[in-house]
Amino acid sequence: MGRFGAHCLLLGCILFSGVSLAPAAGMPLAEQRALFPEAKAALLQGRMQAYEPIKARLKDYPLYPYLEIWEARGLLSRKGDDRLIPSVLKRHADIPESADLRLAWVRYLAKHQRWEAVADQMDHHAWMKRVLPDLARVIRWRRATSDELLREFSSFWSSGGRITPDMEAFERQWRQAGHPTREETWSRIGVRFRQGHWKEADVLAASLPERDRRWLASWKSMANRPQKLLQWEHGQVRDVSVARMMAGDVLYRLSREDLPLAWKALDHLMPLFGREEAMLHARSLALRGARAHRPEARAWLGRIPASYQTDETRAWQVRLALIARDWPGALAMIDAMPARQAHQARWIYWRAQALQRLGEHRRARRLLASIAHERGYYSFLAARELGKAYSLSPSSLSITPGELARLEDHPAIRRAHEWWLLKEAKKAEREWFHAMASSSGDPEAWKAAAVLARQWGWDAMALRCVARAGARDALAFRFPLAFASAVREASRETGLSDSEIWSIIRQESAFDHAAVSRAGARGLMQLMPATARELARQLHWQGRPDLSDPETNIRLGSRYLDALVQRFGRLEYAAAAYNAGPSRVSRWLQRLGQADVRVWVEAIPFDETRRYVQQVMAFRVVYEWRKQQRLVNAREQRARIGG
Repeated sequence: MGRFGAHCLLLGCILFSGVSLAPAAGMPLAEQRALFPEAKAALLQGRMQAYEPIKARLKDYPLYPYLEIWEARGLLSRKGDDRLIPSVLKRHADIPESADLRLAWVRYLAKHQRWEAVADQMDHHAWMKRVLPDLARVIRWRRATSDELLREFSSFWSSGGRITPDMEAFERQWRQAGHPTREETWSRIGVRFRQGHWKEADVLAASLPERDRRWLASWKSMANRPQKLLQWEHGQVRDVSVARMMAGDVLYRLSREDLPLAWKALDHLMPLFGREEAMLHARSLALRGARAHRPEARAWLGRIPASYQTDETRAWQVRLALIARDWPGALAMIDAMPARQAHQARWIYWRAQALQRLGEHRRARRLLASIAHERGYYSFLAARELGKAYSLSPSSLSITPGELARLEDHPAIRRAHEWWLLKEAKKAEREWFHAMASSSGDPEAWKAAAVLARQWGWDAMALRCVARAGARDALAFRFPLAFASAVREASRETGLSDSEIWSIIRQESAFDHAAVSRAGARGLMQLMPATARELARQLHWQGRPDLSDPETNIRLGSRYLDALVQRFGRLEYAAAAYNAGPSRVSRWLQRLGQADVRVWVEAIPFDETRRYVQQVMAFRVVYEWRKQQRLVNAREQRARIGG
């Protein structure tokens, strides 16, 4: 960690003195901040007589540009009037929300067939092609030669692309040129059939010869009863590519119902697939069996030639050996791994476990010692077995006063601070990363950003910034003791340790109280609303729980975690259930019996859940250490005061 002389600021002795963000002229910043929500509400409600006077008083407020952006957006959505948009975008190009206005405008332009304007926007703002891929495709096709258009449209259509109204003219032109061909039709049928759109597949097949329609009928019949695959005479389908498509789909369906039967079907289909495709199917079936903890999956994985083995197949061969307590077999499989895989902490640890069971204690201890000085799940396990202290090696962040001042003075940071004070964390986050966009490769800038975020009390952002800085040893930033009073209260109410609660928060949301997952889980402990309502009902909660409120989320999430610990008996099992669901964990426990809990965690079928549990267990170690450090610091501070 670099140091910058006597003027550097060190973590632990940086005092928050307030951020100097007063407006250059006019009314005090605090008064403008109080008025801004009123202006926003009046504008969104269309109360323009109330809005205009407030707006006039906010001319030099950092968030004033948002009002103009929202005005232009409102005119577009309510009246279809886009005349203000070009000037607003020009004046406020550096405001992240301008991108939303631009997107809305381009969609409006496309809706009204103003394609030259759409093309101009996409030419000057390349990111829009990624966000609006269908419109970008339309612009490209409008500019393409006839041959290019036909070729691109064929590829798009054959691969199952969704035809939007803007593409219908191109589709007519393409059909007039003699498309789709039989091969293109079958390709799209295959995509749609595998997606479960059987009715569309029937419509597509209407243009095919009668024998092709019979093939599709046969495919549907086998899809409904995949066991028929073993009696299927694939030679009746003279088009090999179609036959392979059908066989691959039905084989997948069969593997979900009866894996051993799927292996028999694969043997039956070998002449159709050929070696390359057959080995890919074999690998897929073997891995499905391994994740289901089937004992015979070891033999299935062993049938796969070395050239088709992957890190995943080798890993599962070791895991299945661990489940079977076959220590020589586990050791042999680790020894057969390529060096880059075998030298991972995971496999060093399990090599040591195998050697220990085989009586080679000295070699086992040497291997454990080789990883015990690192941080992580396997390193912490190794240190505990050796009776060594965990190697945490924390460090401070150091920055110069000038770096902090420059960051504070950045216009986007000033806007981010206003949004943060207005409790609009997502808008603050957007401005923050806009400000830091030019510093993506500058660790020192990200360290300064972490210090500033922590001064604001924004632990989630401080954590993200130290990650971008690569400051892995800044443990106080990476593992904040945030929301301490709510965590302590939840700990008292449930009996969970505060370290266990913090570890789940750290893994679930990284302390972002406004986090929302794709599945709809919300808040610090990422609760699903239905789960939260049931927990609230058990607590006789009045009203609907607000999952964005940290205290509410921590209380309900801790209660749910505690219920899982009570049900399954260990944090490892409870954490897996928190991530993957209790019913899955019950199945895994039933399949694995009384396996060593370390083996059980290693054998979790889902990579995401396995990482999740291992992270939670490692985070608990760090949080126990952080709590001890806090007590030590408090005692030292009392001693200094007493001295």
